[in-house]
Amino acid sequence: MNLLECEPPIVIDTGSLNTRVGTGGYEKPEVTFLTSSLARPGTTPINHGIIQNWDDLTTIFRKIFTTDVKQETSSTPVVLTSTSNAPDSQRIKLAEIFFETYSTPFFAIENSCTLNLFGSDKKTGLFIEIGEGITDIAPFYEGFGLERGNICSKLAGLSVTKYLQKILHKNQKMYIDNIPSLREIKEQYCYAWSDQPPAAQEISTGRINLRLKDELAKCSDFLFHPHMFGAQAKGVHQMIYDSIMSVEAGMRGQLLNNIYIGGGATLMKGFKERLDIELKALLGETPFQVHVPEIFENTAWFGGSIFSSVDQFEKSAISGKEYLDEGASAAYRKHHKQFTQPPF
Repeated sequence: MNLLECEPPIVIDTGSLNTRVGTGGYEKPEVTFLTSSLARPGTTPINHGIIQNWDDLTTIFRKIFTTDVKQETSSTPVVLTSTSNAPDSQRIKLAEIFFETYSTPFFAIENSCTLNLFGSDKKTGLFIEIGEGITDIAPFYEGFGLERGNICSKLAGLSVTKYLQKILHKNQKMYIDNIPSLREIKEQYCYAWSDQPPAAQEISTGRINLRLKDELAKCSDFLFHPHMFGAQAKGVHQMIYDSIMSVEAGMRGQLLNNIYIGGGATLMKGFKERLDIELKALLGETPFQVHVPEIFENTAWFGGSIFSSVDQFEKSAISGKEYLDEGASAAYRKHHKQFTQPPF
């Protein structure tokens, strides 16, 4: 079966927090649900980009193909997002599931930063995806992935949520073990930068009632200066700087002027402004430009949607024939090929 004979591709973005599913070629996913909502109590399907429980993950895929996708799986190509720290063994097992369980005709696993490249319609830039469990940073130059500049860190959205938990325990003498409630406080009230002095706010979520002030600004500090709080990690701005400095000097100027941010943690109010301030402190008078994508939410899914609609998809995807000829190891070959050939 060739691609023209297939149903429209399905794009699946399964992260530590949310799973997004939709038809390729569209701006938004049709279905979004908590990844943990289908997990057994006490289990986490994905943690920091690594699959922890394959039974839970296959339950998610079963739900997608029996409830969300109204197409015959044997004629439906699939794009699945991944993180740069995912081991080859994980990619191989995912290929086995989709070909042997669902008989998909074409299957592609792509890094979220690579997909953000497609979503931005750019060939050169530094792409940062700050999700719930992982921060991925990847530079591209004229469509080539610059692998030595790739950085993957566990400093991400969940890190901020847990730090908020810690400072509330210290300042408010209240220990909140409900992570969804803490996440709600973080997303609705916390901010990374403001031109106004801190103001106290009355916060109510579920059974939790608080009056917060400085805590609303402090929790974002963990993303930029984690060492100040005892964490063995570099701040987001430092990782961006290190990534750009790791590539050839002649490429750095274009990368500095094409820094693209995405992922749920970047939705925090004032995030771009704070990142500008922190990068300015590192770079001095060296010019740079941080860009916010037009499709600000679901950036990796949207990039996958664009990717599934262009010629590169057929070149990057594993076909059913390739799987029959090579087995799931084709996933390894196709993944590593992206660093030696441009995606355009």
